[in-house]
Amino acid sequence: MKEEKYAKSVEVFNGSLWEAEVIKGLLKSHGVPCVIQDGNLGAIAPYIDPQVSLLVTEDQYETANKIIESNKEKDND
Repeated sequence: MKEEKYAKSVEVFNGSLWEAEVIKGLLKSHGVPCVIQDGNLGAIAPYIDPQVSLLVTEDQYETANKIIESNKEKDND
């Protein structure tokens, strides 16, 4: 039987859904695949701004973090 290996996911961002969507778009534009976890709470309770996690694979963490930090620096200029 062939053993399948899966990449480990790690959190690169935790915050509101709209912030996570913006960062997700930023990362994807740089070729970094990512997913939002726990993004469906707003469908159950739309009056709550849910905290979500943005996940990347472990091997993409450093790249993703650099992109996010670089974007924060641009916003502060």
